[in-house]
Formats: sequence, C-alpha cells, structure tokens
Amino acid sequence: MAEKSSLMGGGVSTALANCNVKKTVVCVVISLLAITSLVVIILAVVFTQRNSDLDQNVSLENMQGHLEQLQALGDANGGNRADATPGYTASVDYVTTELSKHDYLTVTQQRFTYPDTRPIGTPTLRELQPSARDYVYVNDFSIYTGSPSATLTANVTVVEGYGCSRQDFQGFPHGNIALVYRGGCWPDFKALYAQIAGAVATIIYNADGSIGPPSSNVNPSLVHIPVVGLSFKFGYQLALEQNPIIQLDLQTENITVESVNVLAETGKVNDSVAAIVVGGHLDGSTESTGIEDNGSGVAAVLELASALHNSKALDSPNKIIFALWGAEEVWLYGSFYYIQHLGEHSYSVEAYLNHDMVAAPNYVTAIFNASALEDKTLRDSCSKLQSLYTDYYTSIDITPVLVPYEANSDYAGFLEELIPAAAPLSEGGGPDLIKTDEEFNTFGGVSNVDYDPCYHEYCDTLDNYSPVALERHTKASAYVLQKLALQDDLHGFLKH
Repeated sequence: MAEKSSLMGGGVSTALANCNVKKTVVCVVISLLAITSLVVIILAVVFTQRNSDLDQNVSLENMQGHLEQLQALGDANGGNRADATPGYTASVDYVTTELSKHDYLTVTQQRFTYPDTRPIGTPTLRELQPSARDYVYVNDFSIYTGSPSATLTANVTVVEGYGCSRQDFQGFPHGNIALVYRGGCWPDFKALYAQIAGAVATIIYNADGSIGPPSSNVNPSLVHIPVVGLSFKFGYQLALEQNPIIQLDLQTENITVESVNVLAETGKVNDSVAAIVVGGHLDGSTESTGIEDNGSGVAAVLELASALHNSKALDSPNKIIFALWGAEEVWLYGSFYYIQHLGEHSYSVEAYLNHDMVAAPNYVTAIFNASALEDKTLRDSCSKLQSLYTDYYTSIDITPVLVPYEANSDYAGFLEELIPAAAPLSEGGGPDLIKTDEEFNTFGGVSNVDYDPCYHEYCDTLDNYSPVALERHTKASAYVLQKLALQDDLHGFLKH
C-alpha cells in the first residue's frame, strides 16, 4: 500500500492539486504528463515481472520445504506414502493445496481404479532341504502385491545376472522356482522372464546391506506366478546351497483399488491448443516416506509450477499441464489412465517432461538417448528434447551421461502414443545399478556404489537426496519447458 500511495500522492494527485482556473491549459498538460508517467511505470513493472527466465525463478529452498512436508506426511501416516494408503491421501491433499495457490492454474483430481491382489491369512514359506527352516512373514519374506494364489513345492534354481533378460534364463529347468538378486529392472520383468522360462514362482532376494525382505508390486494382468521377497541373509544362503527345495503356501484375493492423479493446467480448461505435460509420480514405496523416490520429483514439479509466476513462460501460446501421478510404483497406472483418456480433452499433448528420482545422493547428471528409438518421427522429436537438455547442461559446463529409455517410469505411456518424452536423470542406468569410475571422475561421489543406496528402503528419508542434483536438474527442466512453451508452432518445432 505504501508504494501505491507514493505513486498516486506524488504524481497525478499533486499535479491536479496545484491547478487553478487561470492555468487550465497548463494544468491539463501537467496532468496528462503525470498520468503518462504513471502508465509507463505500471507497464515497466509488468514487463519486469514477465521478463524473468523460468530457470532463474527455481528455488532450492522451496523444494526442500516440500520434501520436509512430504517426510512429515509419511511419518504421520504409518511411515510411507504408498498408493492407496493414508500417506498417499495426505500427499494428494498437500499437492492439491500447493497447486491451488496459483491463480493461473486450474487444479483437478482425476480418479481411476486398477486391479490388485492381497494375501488372505498369513502366507508360509519354508525350506525343506538341504536345510530345514521356516521363514517368518514380514521379517524374513514378503509377498509382492499382485501375486496370485499358489500352493507348491519345487527346487530352487539360481538365475545368473539380474534376471532382466531372456538370456539370463537360458537352460532354466521347467517347473523350478527362480531365485534372482534384486535390482537391474522392475520385478515385473524378472517375473515375466521367469514365467516365460517355465518357473512356477520367483524369489527376489534383497541387496547386500539391506534390512529385511524387499517388497513391491507386480501387475496381475501380466504376472501369473507368485513373487516372493526374501532378505539378503536367507537369499544369499539359499543361493549357496545345493538343490534346495522350497515350499510355498499363498492364498490371495482379487481387489479393485481406487487412486487419483492431480492435474493443474494453464489457460482455459480444454483449450484447443498444443500442450506440454510436466509430471512425476506422487506415490512412494511401502518401505519408507519416499523422499528421493519420488519426493524429489514431486518437489521439482511443484517448484516448476510456482516458478511459472512472473516468468516469460507464463505468456506461452501453449497449454502447460503439471501432473502428479498415482500408482506408478504399482505399474504406471495413473499416467496410463491419463493417456488412455486423452481423447476426452480438446488440447493436443506434444511433449512430456518426466521427473522421477532427480536427486539421487550419489548422483550423476544424465538424459535419455533418443538415437535407439525405433520410430523415426518419435526418435527425431525426442532428439530435439535431448538437445535442449544438452544445451542447458553445456551452458553450465556439464556433459550429461546418455542412458537408454527403459519404460520403467511414467514416460512409457507417452512414448507408446508416439508423444516425445524426456527427463532429467540423477542415475546413470537405473536405481539399482552402481556409479562407474568414469562417472565418479566426472561427478564425484563414491564409485562402485549405488546411485541411491536407499532405493525402496526404509532409509529413503530426508537424509537421502542431493540438494545439488535437485536444483540442477529442476533448473534444466525449467530451461527446456520455457523453450517449448514459447514456441508458436510447438508441433513443427519438435518435428524439425
């Protein structure tokens, strides 16, 4: 109010106050000059407000505040923010409130359902030979949600590698249980390759240094054999034994789970314009509050939405949609639901920027390599996005690591619809892979150690992220988003 009073009191009102009848002409001139000056000042303020670059508006402090809130929400709701839990509901409420603070965004919640299974009673898992032991449910072993019922007794065969390709299962004995080490790819892929090879079940044992068994989800529409998590201690022992025999008794029931995506868009709802979607998954794993995976991505998306205020990008001729997806950790259900219902909207999505685990504590700076994509049109448009990220990183003297698209995050559905997608990445090849010596020489950290040692572990908390990576990778997306947003012909820009 003080600034407004100064403008009016010292400008127009003062000029008018000094007027008298004998000096009418002079007074009119003075008044017009004062009004003109005021208009120029107002226009200058407006121009300044909209003249900032989006990446310069990104605030690390704001993002750290979001991470603190997500940690608190997880702590208050059973220690996690997994989909369809109270922690997830609280996270939905939080991001909806945050996005609704911006008057240039229209916020909606998109509800969807997906199939799942859950155990009935207490599953049992025991080794019959050469050792005889009963494993304790929850402490020693877990059941991956989505697993079907099964009562079986079978020999265990150790799978070479991570079990992430058909080659790993060459010569696998039909009717055996596959024992695989955690990491390298999603559990769905391990189970699918085991299923194709004739396995009757898959046991995934945890990484060295981890506490308890791994726990995750598999898609019941694809995986038709039970998937069991086993602690490193017992998994390692089992792998060393000769011809072990395991007995599993698991009864499950089919359920339908309800979840929600949170969407916030610029412009009028359903404008017939080109659109850019900026997203990341809101849900975490069941093991922790999920700060790196994927509180970091959530913080990035919320900050990009906030940074849009007073930036050049807000004057975009294109629609910008900020999306926080549900059920990614289950099987990308939220983003796929959105894509499957794009026909209900009049806008045309031309590009997607994904934010998933952008602040690994032992980070690198990486981007997707579009050259391996089969479809030429998609390859060319993804290459355009790749070049924009490269331009930003080059401007700050960083050469990003190139990694392949692996369809293991929410960009997968966009690529299936031939919508170009890109992402800032903090891991060189996947959350369970390790930092190479070459990457260590470039980015520091610790070589021969996981990019994120707490991936899907109890320790994925506020102590498990890199502020440097979070700020750097969010600013990179801000740069790319502004470049896209200001294109008068976004479709043509991406195709050439």
